[in-house]
Amino acid sequence: MANEEHRADPGKQPAAPELPHLLTVAEIAVLVRVSRMTIYRMIRRGELPAIVVGRSYRIPVEAARRLMRHPGPPPK
Repeated sequence: MANEEHRADPGKQPAAPELPHLLTVAEIAVLVRVSRMTIYRMIRRGELPAIVVGRSYRIPVEAARRLMRHPGPPPK
């Protein structure tokens, strides 16, 4: 019976794909419609949290959501 929960309902629309937990600089730039350099500057100024993976930055999806809701520098 537990398998019934996982069956697709033919009447339902498929759910929108979820964003990954970490996004690249290029992905954030496309979402916010700014250049990648703008995202790099925001990371350097501490306006956008990021982690370093190898030689690349990754931005948590929650930070991207906040940026899309409230563009600009965070309040001080």
